[in-house]
Amino acid sequence: MFRAFFKPPPEEPPPIVGDPPLEWVDVCALMDWLARPEAPLCAHAYKDTIHFLLDHALPVDPVLRWLRARGGYCDCKVLLDVGGKFPGKYC
Repeated sequence: MFRAFFKPPPEEPPPIVGDPPLEWVDVCALMDWLARPEAPLCAHAYKDTIHFLLDHALPVDPVLRWLRARGGYCDCKVLLDVGGKFPGKYC
């Protein structure tokens, strides 16, 4: 009886787990930027990641979706979890 009142949750787009929506050289540059010696402590947000993407005219939303799909939920996780998955393989 009450099922008519409940809507199924909206479908989320499938996670992006393949190649990144930017060149690998840009992914490597992002990792270098996040690992720079003068980098501030992680605020558990994408502050530095977004700053880098905007400064380099790279697509923000697709890149953040790709990073989240690989476990990068903030700047430090991008560096540790995403960057750690391909050390030396592409960079």
